Amino acid sequence: MPARVWDPFLTASDKAHLAASRPRTPYGFGERVAVLSVDNYRAAVGDEPQPLLEAIRTWPSSTGLAAWRALDRIAVVFGAARAAGVPVIHITGLDAAESGMPGWRHRRGDRGRGVARDAAAQDRHRRRYDIVDQAAPLPGEVVLKKTAPSAFFGTPLAAHLMGEGIDTLIVVGEAVSGCVRATVVDGCSYRLRMIVVEDCVYDRHEATRAMNLFDIDQKYGDVVDSQVVLDWLSGAPAETPAEAPHAHSHSHLTHGRAETHELPMPQVLRAALPAGAEVVAVGHHPIHGYTIERAGSDVVEAARKEMSGGFGATSHLIVALDRNDVADEPELAQVVERTEGGLLLIGVGYRLPQSVPAPAPGPAGATDDACPECGSRSAHRDIAPESPGAVIYVCADCGAAWDA
Repeated sequence: MPARVWDPFLTASDKAHLAASRPRTPYGFGERVAVLSVDNYRAAVGDEPQPLLEAIRTWPSSTGLAAWRALDRIAVVFGAARAAGVPVIHITGLDAAESGMPGWRHRRGDRGRGVARDAAAQDRHRRRYDIVDQAAPLPGEVVLKKTAPSAFFGTPLAAHLMGEGIDTLIVVGEAVSGCVRATVVDGCSYRLRMIVVEDCVYDRHEATRAMNLFDIDQKYGDVVDSQVVLDWLSGAPAETPAEAPHAHSHSHLTHGRAETHELPMPQVLRAALPAGAEVVAVGHHPIHGYTIERAGSDVVEAARKEMSGGFGATSHLIVALDRNDVADEPELAQVVERTEGGLLLIGVGYRLPQSVPAPAPGPAGATDDACPECGSRSAHRDIAPESPGAVIYVCADCGAAWDA
């Protein structure tokens, strides 16, 4: 079994008990997932990477370099989540100056109370709950402010999750021994699946971080490496190699969850296949409207390239469909509808017994059937990337493309 971060802190008795116990059953990922970013704010991170003992001179609540290491991975997880249409929810503190209500630490006394602050210290105090750049929310993402350790206590988080049908939270942020743990326990109490990303959560004390992760993994949620989350978000089964699409099987992401089931091939693809083509692989990938709105056409092009690479050297066509393209195809329309204004990429790989000569020229205005680059008359039909309904010819000898 791979070493875990808590192993060095377990006693011989602890290890013996674990060895004699039944293996734990993971909670796993559910039907709809969100990323929950807990307290990735300036007070815990500071303005620049510094060792802990240096950082606390200006930021007393700093977690030192541990924060900066985790934030590098958090940024990667955020990118993958957004590309998959998985929402990212941000939690930060509610300043007493903003709310008029003292925070949860008030009865213990503020660390800075009674200490004269110069202008720079006052500026840091004002910025302490500002979410840092590496974990900053995008426009439209949910940002909630809390006055207690748990992200659920006194906030509309639970209501929002219920309204969105979210049953799984991927948790990143700090501090593992405080607000992360409190949030995970409350999330578990609400019967949510809680996935804590080990290399994306941080604390100022190594031992408390390790043992709180141990407790969480034993009782309240799953503690996993970020690569497991990234594999899952990309559609690959967690901790197993990704499988290539096979004949007539369609793999896709719905809010980040990999699924495989039968779907009809859209009419536009059937019409574009060369005569006699044998279909060898079909795959589809929905892109959520939320993702396109924030990342623009770049995310569509990136997904198209990734899908194209999955077919390798096999001849293939890829088409992007919106709800209008599948209005008369109910099963496809249902999948597109789940993208909430997004697109469904469908690709088909095929093989031909031999090169298929390009068909005779079409209506007036169409180009000659000979390749305009090398003059070859051996070509196959494809779909124009910028216009899914348009057919083009691709030269089998030099790869040049021209309008059908």
